[in-house]
Amino acid sequence: MRTPITFNINLLNIIKHLITRYKIVLFILIFISCQDDNDQVDEFQTPYTIYRQFWHCASRPINTVTGQFYSNRKRAQLNWYNPYVQILTKSVWPNPSYYGIEMGETMAILVLEHRPRVLHDNLPHDSIWSSIVIPLQAEDLDQSESEYFGLWIKGTRGLLTIDLGKISEDINGDSLLNTEDERVAGMLGNARLDEGEDIGLDGCTDEYEDGWGGCIDTFYVDVVDDPLWADIVYTGSDRDMEDPNGDNWSFDVGSSDYSHINGSENNQMLDSEDINGNWNLDTINDYFTITIDLSDTTYLAGETKKSDGSLTGWKLLMIPHTEFTQPYNGLISWNNIQSLRLSISGVGTGSDVMIAQIKFHD
Repeated sequence: MRTPITFNINLLNIIKHLITRYKIVLFILIFISCQDDNDQVDEFQTPYTIYRQFWHCASRPINTVTGQFYSNRKRAQLNWYNPYVQILTKSVWPNPSYYGIEMGETMAILVLEHRPRVLHDNLPHDSIWSSIVIPLQAEDLDQSESEYFGLWIKGTRGLLTIDLGKISEDINGDSLLNTEDERVAGMLGNARLDEGEDIGLDGCTDEYEDGWGGCIDTFYVDVVDDPLWADIVYTGSDRDMEDPNGDNWSFDVGSSDYSHINGSENNQMLDSEDINGNWNLDTINDYFTITIDLSDTTYLAGETKKSDGSLTGWKLLMIPHTEFTQPYNGLISWNNIQSLRLSISGVGTGSDVMIAQIKFHD
């Protein structure tokens, strides 16, 4: 029988992944220098799918209720991060060896904070969404011999959609490769972060952001209260006049404020929609998908308990491959799972989801 895929890697493999991803050594140095900035790598080989730096803002998934793409204007704010202070492993698995878990005393988890915006208040809950995506490593692409997709997860509010396969990199749906790497003489950029390029994936500085993730040709502060611009710029009471698109990076070591840790502006990295590093915008959507209610027990395979018998809140979801559907009726097969996208929807207020492990099982 084939050994189950574990997704475990060490620091050397992380560096190898970054070389493939960015093709330049500069980002290796940035990555290592950021280890004190909430990007931990531990000796017990935490799966790369748990580290926030491998995840990216995702393109629009399909609303499984309507069968149509979600609207980008109904994208909720999503903060994803690894808590700076790691949690006790026994708070997830009081008896780790029982589950075949090999971890240290503490462990990293991935936290997803889904926060609808003010202008979403009166919209149907199933139309509000947020998504992140991760490209899988070469050794994890072939899942033809696995039978289940497993998640150790904590959270009961909302719907979780899991997409596995080929997923479009086109975040804003404009069919253009958005990148901070400015083209040189009409050709591709130079793969180097030059002065003035670190303005974010939206392609504009704060003054010209529209609040929806795009850009305008005038100052946001001059038109945000103009009725003629009400359908063009974001006008909700939660608007940020200094950073309308909310893409400015910031994080203080040791802080519990992760609201800007994934910002692409002024993050000292060369951001691009090209997350698999092949110098192209991949727009093919061909994947397996399933949507589950986080309060449902259909795929519940286990829960952990504290010493007093009360539940920890952590649970194992085991989803058979046969339960996934193919919305595109394409050519996707389980031997070519290039990316994983996680989407939260179906909740009108905030929803926090924590993930301790993502793993395919035979």
